[in-house]
Amino acid sequence: MSGEKNITSFVKGLYNTIQKVGINKVINKLNELNMPGFSEYENEIKNYIIITTLKYYGYLLSEVRQPNIRGQKVEARTMCFIHLKKHLNLSHSQIATIFNRTNHSIVSNAITQFSKMNINHKHDKLFLENYSKINTNIKKFKNTLLIEQKEE
Repeated sequence: MSGEKNITSFVKGLYNTIQKVGINKVINKLNELNMPGFSEYENEIKNYIIITTLKYYGYLLSEVRQPNIRGQKVEARTMCFIHLKKHLNLSHSQIATIFNRTNHSIVSNAITQFSKMNINHKHDKLFLENYSKINTNIKKFKNTLLIEQKEE
């Protein structure tokens, strides 16, 4: 009876957590438990996202970390923001810190603008096409890492 009571209590707690923070965050945390050395895994993905995205645009991390950047550098940095959020679910503050920013609003604004993009607008279409290409590479890399971890 005590075991059943513990399970019921656990399920209620899990249900309340899902209601509070959402199913995706709960699943991400459960997946973390399933992966030994998650921080190393997460760090590898973070580095891959940044390097791959900036290489796609032809920039170095030091170039997009500078204050007052314009044009394609902003687009490259924005693309990094979006992929870091999507693939690692980092907080806006964590992402801002990676790019030497003390205020997370730059990340929040970029992600909000991305969510409002329209494939029918010329600039948005090009950005979304680039997003898709980079996203495909990141997914392949993540799958490769998962396979390597399972083999260990």
